[in-house]
Amino acid sequence: MDLQELVRTFNKLPRSPKTPSGLLDDHWHIAIRHVPLEPPGDLLHLVNPGSRYTHSEGPAQILPVEPATSRADVVLPMLLRSFVNNMGERDPRVTPRGPWSWGTGDEKLAKALEEKLKAAGVRNELCMIKVGDAKDMVIEEEVWARVCDGLKLLAAPNRCRKVQYCSRDCQKADWKEHKVICKYLAKDPSIGALDYYQNFAPHFPEAQELADEIGLSLPGQGSSSHGLSAPIRRLVITGKDWPENIMKLLGRGDRDMVDSIHKDTRIEILLRSPPGSPNYAMAAQLKLDENCPLWTPREASTGEEAELRKIRDMQGHIRRHMGSRSMSSITTQDMQTVLTANFAATWSQELPYYQYAVNSMDQGVRT
Repeated sequence: MDLQELVRTFNKLPRSPKTPSGLLDDHWHIAIRHVPLEPPGDLLHLVNPGSRYTHSEGPAQILPVEPATSRADVVLPMLLRSFVNNMGERDPRVTPRGPWSWGTGDEKLAKALEEKLKAAGVRNELCMIKVGDAKDMVIEEEVWARVCDGLKLLAAPNRCRKVQYCSRDCQKADWKEHKVICKYLAKDPSIGALDYYQNFAPHFPEAQELADEIGLSLPGQGSSSHGLSAPIRRLVITGKDWPENIMKLLGRGDRDMVDSIHKDTRIEILLRSPPGSPNYAMAAQLKLDENCPLWTPREASTGEEAELRKIRDMQGHIRRHMGSRSMSSITTQDMQTVLTANFAATWSQELPYYQYAVNSMDQGVRT
């Protein structure tokens, strides 16, 4: 696909200020990272700071290219291709999306890329690249550190990171004995939750037993990968989202991220989004509830009840504002009006409740 066709395809991608969950900003941080393997090269590293979802494109020779305008010539097609190719997602049910915004810590690259984006005919609102957001840069550094751990793992192949082998053949020869202790080595909290779920949980009897109980297909058992949302959602729906069960499927790593996803999922399930709502449509599209037992979530805690009341009150504000208009016609202008009319100077604090509320209301979204 040449650059012109790449731009045309990219410009047609749907975009939204929020990720499909409706909870996080659809903003991407751009960085160029050197790969310390053979042959050496550089990766275009993209991170969504809110979810810490990461994607790398390459390798290619990027950092040695001077000046910045020439470097931007290399980066531009890689950047567009990342979104056109859906970040490498192979599930055909997951629709490619364009970014709402993007940024980088490299001021020279940002300026050069802006010029290249305009010259290539990329939609105007994406021809501006935010520069130097310190929080995003820190998150990208942390995510890249985990990527580097993965690269080192390939160079010295052992999934538990406790045993080193001289080659993959040597590793395979030792696996029959090593797999007995790998289970215990995998308790290492440095192993990320997604890594644990995809590569360790399917081999552990207690995780397999729990998965069978809640009707969840573990990775490698014919399931589609939907990150951490699928196991956490299934645990919440079945009322089995106790810390020990979460640990059986996700290990001990990334506790802050896991707790955040768990909290958001609890609220979404307790709201019980109706057919026609974005939440219901997304779950149906991704088949998150396929083969799911009856919904028996645990009762809401006192804190969750307070959150649910705020969300339901927000739904009341939205309904009164919309009047006889269909919810399918709701716009960002309606959002601004609802928030500013009802909350004035504190409207920004109520934005998360608005997102919860509108995503759990029937908008006529087809599945």
